[in-house]
Amino acid sequence: MWLLMTALMLAPASVKAATEVGDDEIVYTYGDGNMVYGTGKVEVYEVALRLTDPDLVGASVVGLRIPMRGSSGISGMRGWLTKELKLGTVNGRRVTVPDVAEVSVEPLAGYVSVQFDEPCEIPAEGLYAGYSFFVDEASDAQFTTEPIVVANGQDDEGFYIHTSSSFRVWTNFGKNYNYDGSLAMQVILTGGALKANDARVLSAKNVYTTPGQQPLMELSVANRGTRGIKSVQIDYEVAGIQGSASVALPVPVEPVYDKETVVAVPLQAIDELGRFPLSYRVTGVNGQPNEAAGQMEGQTTVGVFAQLPRHRAVIEEYTGLWCAFCPRGAVGLEEMKRLYPDDFIGISYHSGSPSVDYTSYDYEPMAFTTDFSNPVASYPTSWLDRSYQTDPFCGVGLYKTFGIDWLWRERCKEFAPAWIEVASQLNDDQTAIDVTSTVTFVVDTIGHPYQLAYVLVADSLYNPSWQQNNAYTADKGWPESMDFYVNSPQNVVVVHRDVAIARSSRDGLEGSLPEQIEAFQPIAHSFRFNLSEVVNIAGEPLVQDVQRLHVVALLIDSSTGAIVNANQAPLGMASAIDHHRLAGSSVSDAPAYDLLGRRVAATSPMHQLLKRKMLRK
Repeated sequence: MWLLMTALMLAPASVKAATEVGDDEIVYTYGDGNMVYGTGKVEVYEVALRLTDPDLVGASVVGLRIPMRGSSGISGMRGWLTKELKLGTVNGRRVTVPDVAEVSVEPLAGYVSVQFDEPCEIPAEGLYAGYSFFVDEASDAQFTTEPIVVANGQDDEGFYIHTSSSFRVWTNFGKNYNYDGSLAMQVILTGGALKANDARVLSAKNVYTTPGQQPLMELSVANRGTRGIKSVQIDYEVAGIQGSASVALPVPVEPVYDKETVVAVPLQAIDELGRFPLSYRVTGVNGQPNEAAGQMEGQTTVGVFAQLPRHRAVIEEYTGLWCAFCPRGAVGLEEMKRLYPDDFIGISYHSGSPSVDYTSYDYEPMAFTTDFSNPVASYPTSWLDRSYQTDPFCGVGLYKTFGIDWLWRERCKEFAPAWIEVASQLNDDQTAIDVTSTVTFVVDTIGHPYQLAYVLVADSLYNPSWQQNNAYTADKGWPESMDFYVNSPQNVVVVHRDVAIARSSRDGLEGSLPEQIEAFQPIAHSFRFNLSEVVNIAGEPLVQDVQRLHVVALLIDSSTGAIVNANQAPLGMASAIDHHRLAGSSVSDAPAYDLLGRRVAATSPMHQLLKRKMLRK
């Protein structure tokens, strides 16, 4: 089961972090607990994280907050600090004997607060912060089979464990077992080099805009200040413009050490076409000077184009008739098509390896390959532009909540280096589908090979013997779009849409685009799907109705494997022509603009000059 399902098993109030601290304190944590871990045994549990950040040397630990799912069946709880993880025998049990501080506490459901008698300074060699307790009765009802609350994300110093039976010596669980989680415990810090207003610059995305438009720079910053981040002041210089912007964060950053946020910084409009270096510096935090020790500045690039290609992000979903939880993926793609009919591209790949045969057949009838373009550990899942793994209905949001649209829209905002158009038609003897595409880049590209790939997609596949396994029968609480499955039996026959039934290649056709690409010069490419080869993994034909097929053209960055743009068209038709193309015109007739953004004739000398001045990668 995927991660959001794991979160549902937690006690409702036990994983929401409480980050209230004093004015001169800050929380060190790996985040709210959305996972749990346990051995399922009656035994001693001891877990710890290690504070090793050199910038924390000299700061002091004043307390801990320990997330607990419950208190019943747990005894002997204590929080502690130690320079070394040493075991000793206490009251007949082999337990950790801390060498800095320890406090006995009562377990409870929620966050258990540990307050040390004196602040404990973090030495140069680092400091372990941890807690121990006894599980007297291992019970799912009491949350004691998996009592450790864990935040998603592996860190080599984030999860040490010792137990009386399962882990008899201290073990770096995250590092040695490649466990994708770190303790959700909070460590309360004060003093040392900690400042009140401290925002560290992490990175900034390249900015792409058109003449006369005020662009936004997405700047990633991390908090190191005990006051958190409510606003920032950014000074910048680009294309001879010296500017400054004050940005209030819509959601302030709490006083959590290294908690990141993205700040949308408005820049002044640039009228000249070209690529310009942008230098920036975060000079203020919360209306006060930024007290960061370095990491206050950085550089990126602003690209100004006459026009920008529309980015159509692609969701590739992985599913199967045998998969009881997969119907939500089909509904997610249908809902996206309803919301974004002109731009959304969704492709469903059916897995040919069911774990259990729920139906009368022993293979997946719609699977044409087992060699997927993305790693798939569980079903359903999806990948956005082969760059971001996400749930095909919930996105990265809450379970039983439709949220894939937000992530898709954010991806569509990212720069696409080229327009792509596609058309397809049956050949004369109706034995093949001929595909043609045209790609027009807005940047010159040398030595950075992009590649094209094509996917043949069936919009309506149906067979009365194909029963979709359905886990949502009578499962209330879903959005209305899931009503069909909520009101259907555990096996239901449906029409399947957006099903991938053939492809040109997994990762792109080598040589489909040249390594040296000139901006605004259209590049044509063709490919043929032979219908006799469009079969499932059992060799059975997958084309039921040629009138219900469409072709997706993918532009792939071969250096990363990511899809950077795409388009689609039904059989016998061409894809939508974006605004850079005029009806009945060639790409050479595309509108062009002078350095002030004024339109000029495509055949004029100015047009040729603009092409030479456009951005070069």
